[in-house]
Amino acid sequence: MKKLEIKSNISVYNTADELDINDQKLLSKAHEAAKDAYAPYSNFNVGAAVRLTNGTVFPGSNQENAAYPTCLCAERTALSVAASQYPNVAVEAMAVTVKTKDLVVVDKRFLRWSTAMVKI
Repeated sequence: MKKLEIKSNISVYNTADELDINDQKLLSKAHEAAKDAYAPYSNFNVGAAVRLTNGTVFPGSNQENAAYPTCLCAERTALSVAASQYPNVAVEAMAVTVKTKDLVVVDKRFLRWSTAMVKI
């Protein structure tokens, strides 16, 4: 058996205004992506945006289905497109936002992390 170690750096922000301009833009892309969510059952529209180390940004939104196990989360949607377009480029940051019927929520625990590509 081979053991692998994966490390992440996490920064915690109280408001979006504390983010640097590139991360504010990333969060804005996530907000835009939430508008494309298909969530007729939960009315919980989620948007995500992934920025790769080459600067390319991919948005994603959740897609619900009456057959619940086939639903796609926004994060998975964005990461899948990014990985298919740039399979050897690492993720630099991800923003996730949620829009409900009455309120837009930006999680105070907004996570930003750098990851390394792991080849097995």
